[in-house]
Amino acid sequence: SFSFSLSECGGNIDASLAVALSSSSGTPVIYFGGLSKNSSDVKVPGYWEDGAWTALTPIDATKDSKVYSMAISGSNVYAAGYSTNTPNVMVPGYWKDGVWTALTPIDATKSSMVYSIAISGSNVYAAGYSTNATNVMVPGYWRDGVWTALTPIDATKSSGGTSIVISGSDVHVAGMSTNSSDVMIPGYWEDGVWTALTSIDATKSSMVYSIAISGSNVYVAGYSTNASDVPVPGYWEDGVWTALTPIDATKGSEVACIAVGQ
Repeated sequence: SFSFSLSECGGNIDASLAVALSSSSGTPVIYFGGLSKNSSDVKVPGYWEDGAWTALTPIDATKDSKVYSMAISGSNVYAAGYSTNTPNVMVPGYWKDGVWTALTPIDATKSSMVYSIAISGSNVYAAGYSTNATNVMVPGYWRDGVWTALTPIDATKSSGGTSIVISGSDVHVAGMSTNSSDVMIPGYWEDGVWTALTSIDATKSSMVYSIAISGSNVYVAGYSTNASDVPVPGYWEDGVWTALTPIDATKGSEVACIAVGQ
């Protein structure tokens, strides 16, 4: 038997894609995580398993919630994201086999988010951001419910993790960190150490949505904005940028997810 996950494929964060694959009999089972709006226009969190919808119980059924990332481990189904509580605060957390686990943020009165989940052995990793008392989004991840903040370029600016991968004992969190000029710098943290990735134009914001590890190679995908303010889709392999050809080079495009075949 096997189970594996393309746990988080972000793209535009408001339209992200969570996909997981699992098999115990040689026939793949496909999971798609996200949301489905009900007749009251409330975003209901859940996932489709081979096309069949499973709604997940939110904190408050009258408030929006969403699944951003999924992972399958053995017979367990993990779906991560946020659930909005009655005071309209987005609470970070995940559902394991339908049971919600809230993750403790820096400040429980501020909205925080999980964008990516990964399972390694018995450990559950969930990456995203947690908003502090000064309304700055702090990048980081929770391991088994314990928060680890990641050092941004400028601690007075908002940053965030969008994708997490565990490779051996190394924790890789991809995302962006905003500099003092309010430019979003793409990059990743490996065991807490930040690596900035070179953008097409260093004065323009760029973004990373997905990370994958293959052997000693690090692949990071998203977009880089050019001098004409057009987001160019592409990926970095070990820090080297490769642009991908869009339908129309005058329009913005982005890479939501990357996977490396063996």
